Amino acid sequence: MIPLIDSTKTTGLIFFPGTMVGMLLAGAAPVDAVRLHLILLYVLLGSVALGALASVLLAYRNFFTPAQQLRELPA
Repeated sequence: MIPLIDSTKTTGLIFFPGTMVGMLLAGAAPVDAVRLHLILLYVLLGSVALGALASVLLAYRNFFTPAQQLRELPA
């Protein structure tokens, strides 16, 4: 998630060029183009965060016992 968070902090015309440039060429206001760009970045960041959380929760019971101890891997 770190690269995605860094790209969200430094957003510009490079990340989703089709979205902003397409809206600007279609005649939309630059503020609206930037808003849509930021919404897309936040949706992408949220989906990555939810995917990471779901994978951790699903894998958790394979690595830990009910007593919160690390399982030993079979030899």
